[in-house]
This record gives sequence, C-alpha cells and structure tokens, in this order.
Amino acid sequence: MGGKIKSTITAVAIMALLFFGIYAGVMTYSGHDPPYSTVTSKSMQHEDGRSHLGAIDTGDMVLVRDKSKTPIVSYLEGRSIGYSKFGDYGSVIVYERGNDRNPVIHRALMYIEIVPDGGNKAVKVYYLNKYLDEAGAPMWSCSTGSVDPNSLSGRLTLFDMGYNSKDVVVDLDPIISNNDIGAAGYITKGDNNDDVDQPFISPLVTYEMIESVPVAEIPWLGCLKLIIDGKASTVNENVPNSLPYLGIVILSITIVWAAAAEILFFVRRMSLDSPLHDNKDQVGDGGLDPQCLEQLPPQLDDLVDAPLPPQPGHIQQAEDAQNRVRPYLPQQVDLPRSVQQQGEEQHEEYP
Repeated sequence: MGGKIKSTITAVAIMALLFFGIYAGVMTYSGHDPPYSTVTSKSMQHEDGRSHLGAIDTGDMVLVRDKSKTPIVSYLEGRSIGYSKFGDYGSVIVYERGNDRNPVIHRALMYIEIVPDGGNKAVKVYYLNKYLDEAGAPMWSCSTGSVDPNSLSGRLTLFDMGYNSKDVVVDLDPIISNNDIGAAGYITKGDNNDDVDQPFISPLVTYEMIESVPVAEIPWLGCLKLIIDGKASTVNENVPNSLPYLGIVILSITIVWAAAAEILFFVRRMSLDSPLHDNKDQVGDGGLDPQCLEQLPPQLDDLVDAPLPPQPGHIQQAEDAQNRVRPYLPQQVDLPRSVQQQGEEQHEEYP
C-alpha cells in the first residue's frame, strides 16, 4: 500500500510539473496576461441554443495572443485571400469599450479610414473592391450611388455576408461625423448579430483599443465560471448541451489521470521485483561476493574470469575442468626407492 501511495504522489507531481510546463509555454506563446478569455454571451454563436466545436459559443474559453504577435485580418480581406477563423472569414478580436464596460469579442468586419472628400469627409473601405461574386460583380451598394470604395458616405450595404449569408448595413455618416480625417479602425460585428457595433455599441475600433486576438477555442470550460458567477441560467438558455459535454471531458481526464498513476505504480513495482534490483550487490558469474574474489590468488582469479571452451558431453567437461585446476593443486612427490621398499615391507609385516 505504501508503494502505491508513493507512486500516486509521484504521478500527481508529474502531472503538476506537466501542467505548469504547459502553462509556461502557453504564456510565452500568448504574450498576454491572462492568456485566455471567457465568452459570456451568444453574439458569436452559429446556432441559437446549441454550442458547436469550431465556433465561439457562450461558456467557451478562447486562447488569445497579444495583438503584436499575430496579424489582424478583416472579413473582407480574409475572403479575398482565403483566411478564416472560428467558422468564418477574418479575425476575431477582443477590444475595450472604455467606461468600465466589459470587453467585446467580435469579428473584424472591415477596416476603414476617414479621408477628405472636397470640403467634406468620406470613408475609404479597404478590400471592398475585392468583395465580388463569382461573375465578378460587386456584392455591395451605397445609398449615395457611389461606386468608389475610396470615397463613400451614407448607408453601405454588403450582401450575402457571413456564415449565415445575411445582408449587413453600415451607417457611415455617424462614423464620419464622430471622427477626424486620418482616423482609422475596424467595423466589428458579432457573427450571430444582425447589426454592426458602430456607432451604437462602440466607436470605431482603433488598433489601440484592441486588447488581444483569439486564436484557439477551449470549448465549454468557461461554463464553470459562469455558474460560479451566478449565471447558470445563461448557460442553460444559450448552450444547454455544453454541461454534459464538459462532464464527459472531465470524466475522461480523471480516467486518464488514474490510469497514468496506476501505470507508474506498476512500473515501479516491476522495478522493485526485478532480479537485477535484488542482486545488484552480486556479480553476474555465480553470485560470488566481490570481497571473496579479491582474496583469490592471481592464478585462480584469472581462472575465474577465463571462459571455458564448450566441449561435448558432461564427462569431457569434467575432465577439462580437472585439467584446468590440476596445475594449482599440490603436486605428487616421488619418494626414494628405499623408502618405498620399507613401506612395502612394513605393509607386508602388518597386513
């Protein structure tokens, strides 16, 4: 039992070292503290009432990177170059709104710049000229009738946009009036929302407002945080299938951890029961004590170390062994003949 407890402690220590090692690697890769963000609303879900792998749902956690470590690609740019993230074109960003309001995690729809237009101001929309259908016709229109993506105002409509192929309308006039010439930033939108964030949810999202860029999904784990924060109803309403999935994941991790501990205990027990472990203080040629070998004469020491050549039959092996040992045994001495004769005579007198 003591060995099993020790092996369990060893397994826990290994798991802890592995966890902290992975966390340190994630921190280095992320460059942002904390390296994750929890999603608390359904604005990025691709289906109401259900979570899906690959999309950002309520109760998901996302691994984020510092904005200096990864490019930010708008939906329009991503569509033109084939770059997608979390089930749609372009990057998802986490940006601050100020006034102590929660950060927003939405997709960067397009990048715009306020430009001069005669004595007025207008909007230049980057990559809008690439937003075309298969026939090469523009998939957008402007309420002013302008067809120049570098000088737009009024209401800009983008057709068949996003994973759900919705028409998205952007009111450019409030954005123009609230920004000076040279100002630039992103128009953002939740994948599950009908309207863009600007100007009502947030102002034009400048690079300085961007906090981080999500790069990977950690599904369902944030549900625990929402429940602890008293938002269990949000989880049950938006993603009721997340908790069962999370339970399956936790159970699987527990089983893997227990199996790893059992394997470590088994390997340790096999090591302790190994004959090599029991006889580690003995030499391999017959288990002789090394001190005994040190006391042998040099000739016998050589004899012990020298291998015997293989011979057929037990008798031949015995004779060979005797021949090898005989030179080191006391030698027979030939007595003088007179002494031999006296011994024989004595033997004859006393039978």
